Amino acid sequence: MQDDSTPKTLKKRQKLDLPKAAHWRIIDKSQDHCWYCGTDLSWDISGESYTLDHVIPLSKGGMHHESNMVRCCRSCNVSKGNKSVEEFRQHRMKLLHLDSITSAFETHGWQQ
Repeated sequence: MQDDSTPKTLKKRQKLDLPKAAHWRIIDKSQDHCWYCGTDLSWDISGESYTLDHVIPLSKGGMHHESNMVRCCRSCNVSKGNKSVEEFRQHRMKLLHLDSITSAFETHGWQQ
């Protein structure tokens, strides 16, 4: 029997097993929203639009355990990569700031 508290190292794209009960507890704690951006995931009963993410990436010492995992949209998971939550928030703020500047330019017809 495997100890769930033991950290695991992953090769790129390797899928880790997670007990079904742990998977559902992670989904329940998300309350049908992406943990990072708040996108509503309640409509997706197939599980196609969301992923489970390691809050502290395995590459940075995080564990493959439900206490270190959250439900999030694919977009946030891909964008977060192996960043810490703080690094990801800073990255998102930069992107949101650039988006708002671009929108202002487009709205007002300004030249960039």
